[in-house]
Amino acid sequence: MDKIKSMQVFFITYSIYSVYIAIIYLGYITRGGWFISPDEHLFYTASEALGNMSNIRSIYETCFVQRVHIENEGAYFTRGVVAYVANNYLYGNSPLIQYLNSAFIGSLCSVFMYKILLQFIDAKKSFKYTLIYVAFSYLMLSAGKLTRDVYINFFYIWALSILFSDFSVRKLILLFVLVLVTMQFRLEHGLFMAFIPMLFIYEKAKERANFKLIRKLLIVVMIIIAIAIAGVVLVYLKNIMSTMEGYVEFTSKNSEQGGLGKYILRLPAGIKQIAIIIHSQMEPFPSWKQLLESNNIFEMIGGGVVMVSPFFWFVVCFCTLRYSMIKGFYKDFPIILRYSGLVLILFLLVNTSNMNPRRLVCMYPILFTVYSIGSTKYPTLFRNNMIRAVFIYLCLCGVYLLIKY
Repeated sequence: MDKIKSMQVFFITYSIYSVYIAIIYLGYITRGGWFISPDEHLFYTASEALGNMSNIRSIYETCFVQRVHIENEGAYFTRGVVAYVANNYLYGNSPLIQYLNSAFIGSLCSVFMYKILLQFIDAKKSFKYTLIYVAFSYLMLSAGKLTRDVYINFFYIWALSILFSDFSVRKLILLFVLVLVTMQFRLEHGLFMAFIPMLFIYEKAKERANFKLIRKLLIVVMIIIAIAIAGVVLVYLKNIMSTMEGYVEFTSKNSEQGGLGKYILRLPAGIKQIAIIIHSQMEPFPSWKQLLESNNIFEMIGGGVVMVSPFFWFVVCFCTLRYSMIKGFYKDFPIILRYSGLVLILFLLVNTSNMNPRRLVCMYPILFTVYSIGSTKYPTLFRNNMIRAVFIYLCLCGVYLLIKY
């Protein structure tokens, strides 16, 4: 039954995402241009070059042996393979093919979201909340982009689904493989993902008779990983520092162009970081910029979709925050989920240099799982808090308009 439900979740999600892709595709070609971000243009241009190579082995050697792109080779390789298959077995590579691939990967995320929720709530509610998540969260926007983020989301949610399952050595090996693979898409996310196998060993292995041996093994592995991470950081230190400086400059520049961000950056240190985290959970704010800049009906629909995710996620965060104020609320969750929640907070803190939702969404399944559990246990409380969240969000929009105009 669970497999059938998983397939239903996948096909429903892929149908939704494909319709979304079709809408934004029609909007872009009606306008006369396709790409709306430098990253999308970069990955598509690379896919064209790689897709015209003689075989997949050549693409592999270009990306992982010669490393011509220096970093993010996993993303270039994947896009290149999609382009190669399209050129040789379909009607040729195109932006639409690449975007449908993003939608496909995003739809696979829905299957793992369903598996995660099954660990904590019943199948019917898991199905319901999974569809809510894939239709209204930032995952949908991520699946509509030609970037590496949708792949990172996929690897993270796959790893999280393993983290919340029963322990086995095979799963542990798979987690380490996922860490290494994710590093090929974005080094920083791959390094941070190392917390998942560590937590998997520490918490889940307690159930096994040879836990003491496993714990010693964990210490050895952690030392090895720490040395490996230190080595990687030293090798790529210049690139990492340059990237972080670029993120800070990019964030500052875009915030000063408009929106709530320019006011947040003027706050004193400490308060500013907290404000940045809060703002990131409702970004873009205001969310109607793309709608106002639309040139045709398809872009208007796409702009409307963009407005949904920050509003929805603000409601989720507000309700979860209010839920966390209940005395002893943490007792509703297994300890593995409590630890994961702390890691999510750490993840947000280390990303304050560039709090872009598309870089954060990989960890959002943790927050949404907490929300789903709370909403199931206290439906009246969450219903009331949803009303409050909607009212607060509308008030914030009103305050912004008063300040700006």
